[in-house]
Amino acid sequence: MTVTRRFLLLNAPGLAFAAAALWFPGLFVLALGYHAAVLLLAVSDAVFGHDAGAVTASRHVGPKLSLGDETHIEVEVANLATWPVSVTVVDQPPEDFRFEAAGGSVRLPPRGRQVFRYAVTPPERGTFSFGDLWLRVTCRMGLAARRLRIPAAQEVRVYPNLAGIRRAELLGRKNRLAEVGIHRVRVAGQGTEFEQLREYSPDDDYRRINWKATAKRSKPTTMDYQLERSQNVLLCVDAGYMMGTELGWMTKLDVAINAGALLAHAALSGGDRVGLVVFSHRIMTHVTPAHGSGQMNRLMEGLQAVRPEATR
Repeated sequence: MTVTRRFLLLNAPGLAFAAAALWFPGLFVLALGYHAAVLLLAVSDAVFGHDAGAVTASRHVGPKLSLGDETHIEVEVANLATWPVSVTVVDQPPEDFRFEAAGGSVRLPPRGRQVFRYAVTPPERGTFSFGDLWLRVTCRMGLAARRLRIPAAQEVRVYPNLAGIRRAELLGRKNRLAEVGIHRVRVAGQGTEFEQLREYSPDDDYRRINWKATAKRSKPTTMDYQLERSQNVLLCVDAGYMMGTELGWMTKLDVAINAGALLAHAALSGGDRVGLVVFSHRIMTHVTPAHGSGQMNRLMEGLQAVRPEATR
């Protein structure tokens, strides 16, 4: 139990009586009785004006946290009582996360709700834990307050930085992938997958002439081929101890993983099969090449907890 500001304000007249007792000693008994009455009210408020289930709180974290990306955490507080309460909320984000204020104070009306939002920035990949929620709730008369602990322990996983992938997806919808360095390159005369028929030019290899199409069109026609799709692309990521060198707020390994994630997204978008090998002096992680939207999730899971490893 703790006292509130209202309790202190109610004691102000008693202090005035006590000061006046220096000149009128009879007021000392009045001051003492006044303070005792206020204290009795506060104790009664703490005992009878408190309902443990009157105020609830819950935390909402996004499905994926990304290395170096600011993520907003929501804490919802609900007053189920029929009287207003003042609530102070304190959350416990992981100690390694960067954040400013994890909570706040609000006065909730009867049956009222309030959502607090604060931002965290994960400094590294891995698995981290949020702690419980702590509340300071005023009792019915507002003279006393109770501290409540809401069980809300929660594990979260921090994945490689996804900002580059999200930006590539957005630019891909606008046909502006060149802004992130992704270009469609056609290499003439290479590959074995048929692309198109076109009119023959003197620089073309005569072995590419399609004689059936030439007879139908009555003019020389050649075939263009393109590089085969659905190729196997294997990302090999070095996780040796030298990759633990810091580059700003990230390590060399983080930079390599972010680049590999963007490359994997581009290859999967082009229809290729992408796999993964993470190694130091041994194979640490292996993901078999495959295609489809689920493969990107498997690659992210494989990269999520990778740490630089010293060679034995």
